[in-house]
Amino acid sequence: MSTLLCEPPAKSTPTKADVWQAYRSSFAEFSHTLRRLQSLSSEASPDSDAVLRATFEVELARERYAIQRDALAQRFLR
Repeated sequence: MSTLLCEPPAKSTPTKADVWQAYRSSFAEFSHTLRRLQSLSSEASPDSDAVLRATFEVELARERYAIQRDALAQRFLR
């Protein structure tokens, strides 16, 4: 009995439109999480746990945005 080896699908290079969309989406997410943190922080008695979670979410969103920003810049350097 022979065994067929299945290769993973080849990774295709994202199109410029894909890279732009990922960049815009990551910026929108970053902006949204930052506004949420600002809103929580401006409350009269902010919930410290909620502010801490929101701060963490902002940092994650900022990192995803930076990755997409760098990918976009690399796309223009090709």
